[in-house]
Amino acid sequence: MYRLALLVLLPWTTQGCGQKTTPSIEKPSEDPELKWAKATAEHFMNAAVARNAKQAEGLLSKPFQERAKGDAFSSVKQTYSRWEIESSELAPSGVQAVFKGAVFRPQYPFSDTRASFSLMLIKEAGEWRVDSYTCSE
Repeated sequence: MYRLALLVLLPWTTQGCGQKTTPSIEKPSEDPELKWAKATAEHFMNAAVARNAKQAEGLLSKPFQERAKGDAFSSVKQTYSRWEIESSELAPSGVQAVFKGAVFRPQYPFSDTRASFSLMLIKEAGEWRVDSYTCSE
């Protein structure tokens, strides 16, 4: 009876011909392209929250630079203190990625005000570039 209980508690199973396998829990791995695009999105968000327009604008796609006419942040009136990416998705084509998240600004004395943001990145000349940025409270 004890032998049966011990066999049930062992962390491995026996499958044919005495082959032992250890159960594994696999974490879904992030696509390498999405991981690289996310690094660009993070770099952009760090620059944007720090209000470093020169650094942030260097990460914009050429079409976005043309649409913004050299002032991509003129419409941003708030000063945000931190940000977080909550979701990311790579297009099936592998040349577009979308990141959604939140930026926060201090709302004294008790909490932060949260605003949602969305970033669209495109692959331009082999590099990930921000092609669209929206933010709304």
